Amino acid sequence: MPNSISQLERIQLIFELINKAPLSINNIVDEFKSRNVECSSRQVYRDLDCIQKHYLRPTEQLSIAVGEHNRKTYRIIVDSAELNLSKRDIAAFQLTRSASPKYLMANRADSMLKFRKVYNSFIKTNSTFYTFMQDHQNTRTNFYEVSHDEKYDDKIDAVIWCIANYKKLWIDSIDGDATSITMKKIAPFLFKCIKLIYHRGNHFVAGFSETKDEFMVIDISKINSYEMTDKSFNHKEISKKAEEQLLKRFGVTQNIDEKTYDIVLEISSVTGNFLRQYHWHPSQEFSKLPSGNWQLKLHCGINRELIGWIFMWMTNIKISNPLILKNLFNKQLDEIKSIYLNDRSLKYNNLFK
Repeated sequence: MPNSISQLERIQLIFELINKAPLSINNIVDEFKSRNVECSSRQVYRDLDCIQKHYLRPTEQLSIAVGEHNRKTYRIIVDSAELNLSKRDIAAFQLTRSASPKYLMANRADSMLKFRKVYNSFIKTNSTFYTFMQDHQNTRTNFYEVSHDEKYDDKIDAVIWCIANYKKLWIDSIDGDATSITMKKIAPFLFKCIKLIYHRGNHFVAGFSETKDEFMVIDISKINSYEMTDKSFNHKEISKKAEEQLLKRFGVTQNIDEKTYDIVLEISSVTGNFLRQYHWHPSQEFSKLPSGNWQLKLHCGINRELIGWIFMWMTNIKISNPLILKNLFNKQLDEIKSIYLNDRSLKYNNLFK
């Protein structure tokens, strides 16, 4: 038998739900069903109208976003308080511009200009110590950054919408092998989008497949075709799992197995002193050896990104442990030597396949 609740209790529940996350009418009705409470979509519409007219504080608004197929999602948002900008705030914006990838500065130049104008208006009303640096004074190399066409804009917008609204994305296929996902596994599937990740000049989406509950990190640009859905998922339960999975990886590439290893690397004095200033993995521990060299300890899985990173430092780095990492590295070293010694033609190699 359905539970009975008062109008005030019903409105309070709706308010609490949309204050935590954006929800559609169907999502709200489903929430009531999960609590064994009968509530029609028409009633939800009336309650939302009542909330908007009578229950919002002066700083609160009922936001209504229209997505794919005219789907509306509702959320309570709170206005930001008036802010006074400091010298450091202005400098922070300049640093943000400098750190912005080429994709944002080129494909979304109009949007970036809008933010710049908003910031400029803040500067005018807050007597700060300087205005904008000119574009030629604040540049970036764009080294190791991906270039995208206009089709990519719609694709990443869809992914961001799914992450923000806890919706599943239908993915038809994925091109290439950017994160070592086995090609045999790539078939149409529903994907729970959890995190947007910016890594090595490119954007990735992390989440779980619906059917196999498999954690995946996908290069957004490699998604061939997709469709946004109105199917929600409980993001709180799997967000922690996603964090745990990411900690197992050096970068974003899929590991060779489900294990994590205690990795120990010896690095030459000058290179080690340079590398220790950078973030490579949350588990990293640098310590100086009696010889003057540095030791780097990591606890994570083994993947091609780790092997490639070790190769990058050439004769300034040496694998101490584990043996499996040494063997994989040496195998690739032998393959590279063979290509040059025998003038072999190149064939794509994923390292672990």
